[in-house]
Amino acid sequence: MRGLPFSAEENDVVEFFDGFALIADSCKIGLQEDGRKAGTASIMLESEEEVKRAMAEREGEKIGHRWVNLTPQRAADHDNFGEE
Repeated sequence: MRGLPFSAEENDVVEFFDGFALIADSCKIGLQEDGRKAGTASIMLESEEEVKRAMAEREGEKIGHRWVNLTPQRAADHDNFGEE
């Protein structure tokens, strides 16, 4: 996910995906090198079908005042999200 408000927390991302089969505790908020939030996050959904549904229903929706861009990723990319 890109385009998140810099104030977004994990609960905001989880709420954004309410009604989808989100894997528990999979939300990761992206940080810049200096520790500030980067406006990105990564989550895992339980199936490819849920990913497709989320893309169709949530792409371009807003969290706060900012629209969110969704980009599917591989599980390995999620595992390494936020690592240098």
